Amino acid sequence: MSQTPNYFELFDAQPRYALDLATLAERYRELQRLYHPDRHAGQSSQQVRLAVQKASWVNQAYDVLKSPVSRAQYLLELKGVDVDGRYITRDGEFLMLQMEMREQLQDIEEDSNPLPLLATLAESARDDFVTLENEFSAAM
Repeated sequence: MSQTPNYFELFDAQPRYALDLATLAERYRELQRLYHPDRHAGQSSQQVRLAVQKASWVNQAYDVLKSPVSRAQYLLELKGVDVDGRYITRDGEFLMLQMEMREQLQDIEEDSNPLPLLATLAESARDDFVTLENEFSAAM
């Protein structure tokens, strides 16, 4: 591991949005066993420090790859797209949808029985997220 591979290479995964999270978790455990600092306790302080750095890098890579949003941002960064979290969309349809959802949330706050309405809104948001995930995955 002299040359630093990207997170996908580290996890022996293809750089794509759709990942098998069980396989990712299994590979994470393998890498943790390999680079865990306790495994290097009897070695020089430099080797222990390197093990700590590698274990930290494995943790960071796993956190990014297991999160759908972080994984998407990372994929875009690998393609040279600057994603800093401050991107402002000019997609009018998306902005309108956000306004509608905020209005629905306000209505839910004022309702005497908010749970069914909140469940419906949550289901709609999950459906929208899955649709966007599929579109992103296909585009990548």
